[in-house]
Amino acid sequence: MTKKFLILALAVILLTLTGVAGVAAAGISDVSRSEGTVGSELTITGSGFGDKRGEVLLGDDKLQVLDWSDTEITCKVFKVHPAGEYTITVLVQGDKKAADPMTYSSFTIKKPEISVDRLTLDGEIVTVEGDFFGDKQGVIRLAYVDVAEGMEIEIEKGKIVDWSMDSITFRVPEGLIGRFILAVDTVIGTDYALLDLDGSAPLVGMVWPDGWGQYESTDNARGVYYNDQLYVFSLWYSSTNVFSDNFYRIEVRTFKDGVLSGASQLWDGTSYAEPAPLVVQYPGGPEKLFVFVTGRNGNLYFTRLNGNVWEDGDWLKIQDTFTGVTPTTKAEGWEVAPVFNPITNRIYVYYAKDYKDYLYFVYSDNFGYDWHYGGKVYDSPVVTSSPGAVFYVPPDIPSTDVLLAVQDTSQQIRLCHIAMSSVFSSEILDTGNVENMGRPFLTDIGDGTIALVYGENHSPNAVINGDWFLPYIKKFNKTTGVWSDGYQLYALPDLGTAQGTYTFQWQPNGAMYNDNFYLFYGFELTAWYSDDTNDGPWWKFKVADLGP
Repeated sequence: MTKKFLILALAVILLTLTGVAGVAAAGISDVSRSEGTVGSELTITGSGFGDKRGEVLLGDDKLQVLDWSDTEITCKVFKVHPAGEYTITVLVQGDKKAADPMTYSSFTIKKPEISVDRLTLDGEIVTVEGDFFGDKQGVIRLAYVDVAEGMEIEIEKGKIVDWSMDSITFRVPEGLIGRFILAVDTVIGTDYALLDLDGSAPLVGMVWPDGWGQYESTDNARGVYYNDQLYVFSLWYSSTNVFSDNFYRIEVRTFKDGVLSGASQLWDGTSYAEPAPLVVQYPGGPEKLFVFVTGRNGNLYFTRLNGNVWEDGDWLKIQDTFTGVTPTTKAEGWEVAPVFNPITNRIYVYYAKDYKDYLYFVYSDNFGYDWHYGGKVYDSPVVTSSPGAVFYVPPDIPSTDVLLAVQDTSQQIRLCHIAMSSVFSSEILDTGNVENMGRPFLTDIGDGTIALVYGENHSPNAVINGDWFLPYIKKFNKTTGVWSDGYQLYALPDLGTAQGTYTFQWQPNGAMYNDNFYLFYGFELTAWYSDDTNDGPWWKFKVADLGP
């Protein structure tokens, strides 16, 4: 090959390599942020954008281009988009014709989000922090009870001192003390939070992945971790279809990786009270999920899930558990507390006869194939609620195997250590509140800790009108035998409308899943800021911060 042809061949190879490589690498490699609102700036990195300024689209609308180079574009959201996911598209300028568009998925436009645990008070000036407030000042509204005006509910726009993307400073209205509802309105949407000026309650924000969070029901839902997912049981209800035959039917959903499945009804079973799930470990065999429900005829039923198969195919009746009174209304529904002892392989189911009176139990020593009526728990206190129970063998009382909690006649929570079907010892648990608290709930949350979840009943107070079973929690260290102080676990749900009458009408409970504690609770409400009414009742669940 001559020198002339050799140089020509090398030039062709070089052009081919650089040309092909440049085309192949052109595109968006990263975007500096995946979510934002009006005013949010984002930087797009990649290659092949060219030196001539093109256009950047969010969905079908243009972004404001602030800077442009071949490898980096800085732009800003300046138009109003409804909250949701959008594709970013870069339109590059070609020499003779426009190049093919480059796309990147996805960018999410967010409604404002108030951080309920970040509030600063300086005299009459309050600063709340959060995200996605936008670069243009919106509107804030406050709802509170004015004590000086005879406990009248006041709703007014806040006087804004400063507004930024992640904080809002405003002046407290005269007469506002303690708790208040804050509504932050932007061009994208509205967020609501229940805040407290004295900062006494560690309120926890909501964690709602899209597509789940609240469902109508006749009682609270209850969850349990089984087969690498959270099983959620509830009772069917519809405020728009009051004549449906599905009322009180038992539903099941599964929650995994942030996705809650649709509901499936478990045969024709109905109940006035929330189902009670229990995971049972068979010796040398699989775990099975037992679900116990009280029928509307006053009897106790159960069914079993083996892996992904409901092996019984129906609800099986446990004999001799008739409570003495057949429930005729939702208010007469009664809940049970199942416990599994892995040492003796015995399953206990505790309940309160006639909805009050004393504690009774049934048990099975062969995993539910035969049941026996245990009768009254010896030395049982007189109770005024259904029980909560968990397996626990204290170091100093090895013969006991159940820790049981009830509300007694003093309207306080009484803890009972059960040994051989008798109350070995009992004590009143200091919750700092002597109001009626309803059924307490006990669950083992791992790391040597038992959680007691209960509802403090508050009379009408400085913000919301109605009785509250506010979700609280106390934690018990099984090694030291010491209970932590109780603290509050709830925040105002984001329903898209503000709340007026807001009632926690069911006792709360919870379940562990993927090292998180999910709090289940129910509420009924009406709206303050609009003519719409959200009656409910609903159940919700959220991730709750259990603290240290």
